[in-house]
Amino acid sequence: MSATTVPDIGQFLDLVGGAWEHSALFRFLREHHDAILERQNGERMNWRALCAYFGQCGLTNVKGEAPSISCARKTWYRVRRSFSLLRARRDAETAEREAQREQARIDALARKQAQAAEKADIRQKMAQAEQEFQARQLAQARRNSPSVLYPQGYETPAPLAQTFAPAVASVAAAPVVPQDNTTDDDQPRVRIGEVAHFVQMKTQAPRYGHERDIPLPPPYVGPRPAGMPEDLPLEALMPLDASGRDENGNYDFLQMPGQPRRSFYDNKRIWALDCLPMIEAIPPRERPPALKSMRVWLTMVLGQ
Repeated sequence: MSATTVPDIGQFLDLVGGAWEHSALFRFLREHHDAILERQNGERMNWRALCAYFGQCGLTNVKGEAPSISCARKTWYRVRRSFSLLRARRDAETAEREAQREQARIDALARKQAQAAEKADIRQKMAQAEQEFQARQLAQARRNSPSVLYPQGYETPAPLAQTFAPAVASVAAAPVVPQDNTTDDDQPRVRIGEVAHFVQMKTQAPRYGHERDIPLPPPYVGPRPAGMPEDLPLEALMPLDASGRDENGNYDFLQMPGQPRRSFYDNKRIWALDCLPMIEAIPPRERPPALKSMRVWLTMVLGQ
């Protein structure tokens, strides 16, 4: 059994092509193809004059003879056909690359939309779970509450009971004066079924992404401001010692002292609707310049 030689791709490629030897005329026309087409400008070729020129310059056919008119015309046709095939192949490759890039763009967009939909679904499930958790807490508090006046199950604070104790004693010692809640024989009327006004307080909006790393401002300390919505907790207010300005020294309406901070809300319009009555509760003459400017800005936000 004879030994075989391992094939070398370099030597193989050196042997590829060359089976058909092109004439000097073909090589000349191929080399100057673009310039010839530009000068021809769609007109007919004067092959008689061109063949005479080819013979003078030694541009022969494949047999080494001066080309005839028919030979020159066919040679030019083959040159143009080879260029057409080459350009068609290049156009097809370019179109294929463009199609691949477009498909990659479509796939990336589809992945992005799928990720956004997945995040939205997660946020919706988290919000639903939070609502269900709060509903269970409220139901549990109501079951544990001894009175419908405190549906959340909170007991009356001790200072509040002590404050009302002297008042209750004085009322007991004073003579009974007939009121609307008494009967004809001056006996107190029991109001059955009357419950306290219940308010569902707003809660801090969920924070995502980089907002979760931003610390919340210090708590607000002070009385409940006039005009403040009853369902808004004090934790939604900025502290009274907040600067109320941004890093450039301009008014920061989103974090004004004693006003609801924007980061507490999901919706900018609801935030503006809560801020405006608190500003309106301050008489115009006593209203600081910052709140005057904020009032104008809020009216524009609300489209009023």
